Amino acid sequence: MSTWIDPPPVYPDDLESVLVQAETELVELDVAVETVRVELANFAHLHHHWLGPLYARLDELDALIAEVTVAQTWDPADIQHALRTRRQVDPAGIGKGDSPDGEAASSASHHRRVRISPPAQRLYRELARRAHPDLTQDTGEKQRRERFIVRVNQAYAQGDLAALRRLADEWAAAPDFAPPSDSPDRPAWLRTRLGWLRSRASELRAELAELADSPISRLWALDRGNPEELLRQLADQLFTQITERKEQLRQLLDD
Repeated sequence: MSTWIDPPPVYPDDLESVLVQAETELVELDVAVETVRVELANFAHLHHHWLGPLYARLDELDALIAEVTVAQTWDPADIQHALRTRRQVDPAGIGKGDSPDGEAASSASHHRRVRISPPAQRLYRELARRAHPDLTQDTGEKQRRERFIVRVNQAYAQGDLAALRRLADEWAAAPDFAPPSDSPDRPAWLRTRLGWLRSRASELRAELAELADSPISRLWALDRGNPEELLRQLADQLFTQITERKEQLRQLLDD
């Protein structure tokens, strides 16, 4: 027969240390999630402008090939295939004809990836640690921090180091709301806060895993160090496929 042994009590001093660790972990996770969001947004933006028109052109050529084939065979299976390929074509691209395939690369030249410097990353991390909304339970203070962090995130997404420095100066005198260390309410607050921090950290880990499992993230993961080169390689592959489809269409029309 086993005997239940109560775990050793956690004293306030221990709670203070554990709380600091939990808060640090939360901030690190939040920074990681926001950084992945920024990188994915940059990559998705470039992907759309570089490759979107090429995919649309390829779909249009597939639809034209299927329709020309139908005009020659009138086979029911060919008709169904032609209907399916036409439905896949972006309506915005229907009827554009042979627009220059170089248009995608020209459009992409006007959209540059935001590069976040190490000083901006360090300052963002510090601002997130100091002003994170989850580090207070006071409703009014939480709302103030949320509004502030929105501005911090916007500056970070733009890689604007000067704006981050101005925000750091603005926050310099911001008070933190928590029971004083000698308050009798401090231990209960520490336990409640620790439980909440751990719950929030679990949510952020799940969010980070979800971001990593997205299709655009899996594509980005092929070459995170040089995503522009990855997109150029994909564009070259699409140009090759477009050239092949054009030749296939030309042969069908010549028959």
